[in-house]
Amino acid sequence: MTVHAAVRDAELLYERAFQQYWRPVFRFTLAWTNDWSAAEDLTQEAFVRLWQNRDKVDWNDPVLPWLLVTGRRLATDRFELFGAMCCRRTRASPSTSPRGLSGSTSRPPSRRCPGSNGRLSS
Repeated sequence: MTVHAAVRDAELLYERAFQQYWRPVFRFTLAWTNDWSAAEDLTQEAFVRLWQNRDKVDWNDPVLPWLLVTGRRLATDRFELFGAMCCRRTRASPSTSPRGLSGSTSRPPSRRCPGSNGRLSS
């Protein structure tokens, strides 16, 4: 295979990955950041990193897990850089406990805020 053909194949694989996975990656980063603009930036950066590492990625395996891990790491790095104040999650109450304690379960339990050293956001 010529160098030109290898580059063209990498471009096609990348384009296919982008078309197939940009929405799931965006939704994942949006869930982590709760910020539309930040999620767009993180999604874009995850795909830039995929392109930069295209020679190291095993294209025979699904690349979605790689993109999600990259997106999570980028979100965590962003929170460590800008502080956990960006995270707008709410503290879990006993009524929203995943253990099913009494009360309404209409709200999902909160997650640990990325970049907050494991503390729940309030």
